[in-house]
Amino acid sequence: MEERAASDPVKISRGKKCVFLLSTVLLILLAVEVGARIIEFAAGSIRGNLREDGGFGQNNLYVEIKNPVKVFELAEQDGKSIYRRTLHHQWIDPKLKFDASKSADTIRIFCLGGSAAKGWPYQDAHTYPGFLAHKLGLLCDKRIEVINAAGFTYASHRVKFVFDEIVEYEPDLILIYSGNNEFLENFVYRPRSLGSPWSHLAVARIVHGWLVTQRQPTNIVDFENYGMADHHATRLSFAFGKASTLREDPEQFRQVQAHYQYNIESMVKEARRRNVPVMLLSVPVNLKDWIPNVSVHRPDLTPSDLDRWTVHFRAGILAIEKQDYAAAAEAFEKAVAIDDEYAEAHYYLGVAKRHLGQTSEAKGHYLKACEKDAYPFRSPPQFDAVLAEIGERHDIPLVDIRRTLEQRAGDGIPGLDVLIDYVHPTVASNESIADAVLRQMVEKGLLPTPLAASLSDIEVQIPPGIDETFHVMRSVYLQYLNMRQYDKLDRLSDKLIAAAKRVAQTKPEMAKFALHMIKRTEHIQPVVRDYRRLLRAEKLGILEQEFTSAEADAIFRRFVELIRQVEGRNIPHREFEEYIPDLVYKVRKTAVD
Repeated sequence: MEERAASDPVKISRGKKCVFLLSTVLLILLAVEVGARIIEFAAGSIRGNLREDGGFGQNNLYVEIKNPVKVFELAEQDGKSIYRRTLHHQWIDPKLKFDASKSADTIRIFCLGGSAAKGWPYQDAHTYPGFLAHKLGLLCDKRIEVINAAGFTYASHRVKFVFDEIVEYEPDLILIYSGNNEFLENFVYRPRSLGSPWSHLAVARIVHGWLVTQRQPTNIVDFENYGMADHHATRLSFAFGKASTLREDPEQFRQVQAHYQYNIESMVKEARRRNVPVMLLSVPVNLKDWIPNVSVHRPDLTPSDLDRWTVHFRAGILAIEKQDYAAAAEAFEKAVAIDDEYAEAHYYLGVAKRHLGQTSEAKGHYLKACEKDAYPFRSPPQFDAVLAEIGERHDIPLVDIRRTLEQRAGDGIPGLDVLIDYVHPTVASNESIADAVLRQMVEKGLLPTPLAASLSDIEVQIPPGIDETFHVMRSVYLQYLNMRQYDKLDRLSDKLIAAAKRVAQTKPEMAKFALHMIKRTEHIQPVVRDYRRLLRAEKLGILEQEFTSAEADAIFRRFVELIRQVEGRNIPHREFEEYIPDLVYKVRKTAVD
């Protein structure tokens, strides 16, 4: 055979060409992926350095921090350096201060969370941190600092921001009691994950993040300029019974839970890294005495099913009003079988079951009502599961104050016997919470021994009537009004007026304000009573039988004007109008049993 000429080109088979091309493409993709991972690593390092450089610009994977001003600043007082609260973070106690240099004989404890941890609506001595400080002073021969850095309206991302600062101040223990404000700020969460297998590729993560950034703005959390104006939209929404998108959208609800878990776990991990003791507190809520703020039907409910549901719901309400709880339970069971999403039906089924002595079943439906609340301002049951899981996985004590208050409630179901409203403990409950925390501290060896007294010896006796002072009644009355607890306002108004009269007679300097509150309450009550009747008729499908169109419209307009006076005084008229729902005078024709 004749040899191939030296100048003849070498022929490469098609198979080898395909292998070479594929290898080249894979190498390029590998190089791009490695580059993407380097970018992610560098970005993470930059974020980490920002945290180490003084605490400003701390990250939160779910929100963008803006104006991260500190809670405390250095100052001089009586010749020594102290930390005092800055002019910002107005929802945290402005009187807070503590020594910049902690002495060796000091026990320093920080209490973090929202208004339930803060102790609203009570003064310092009657909050759980106040009771904790008092009891520690009786137990230990130490200088006690219990610093209540909880903030009204603070959700867990704001609590985390406070934590990131106070962890630098030599704490001996950090207590985290948070979970009721996660739906308060009007966030829209971006999709966090691409799903498998794309979520494992750095290139896909970066491209996805960039595309999402272009389509959807980041949730901004401003710490310097956070005030009451940030809550107008939320407060008007639930005042008018408008559902929260964060609860209605299943994906958004998952993101809220994921964000909550991220915030709590981030604090726990950082505390563990620094060897700072930390305890989580479960979050008790009012189950048996708090009607869900907003109830909505399942989206796929057909008109015929809605008609059948209305018949059963109406029968249940009428039976409750007659105290025929067996008939009520039967009717509401039929209603929830048709629509399991309507929170109020679960609530009234719980009411009926409780009166029938079926406590366990009642509690299950009360929990369901809390879970299905379309504007949840009570920590949903899923959050307690998050706390328990984080505590167990990181070996962090979970002080089960939910269980503590269940034991104090007569039937094991928390209500107004242990809470002043939907989530805020009574004075006696705050004392019990402090006791539960102390017992956990003793169990974990966080107190010097021997103790000067037993825990049972330092129980604080709560005087009667302490939850019915003028200050407390005034605060909770407006809270109940805005959160649609109209059935309880008659009782509260009587107590508020009685307290105001006592103040007017015994404290001349407050007489004018007390008399103003009496007049204001007497103005509110008739408006609420009429609106309550209107809502009842609408829910029962008998609006047309109870009211003419003109009567219904007049009642509704008076209620709108009341909410404008209470919640909308500082809101432009046009903006306020956006939150007013339409009053549709329309009655569904349903068969009556």
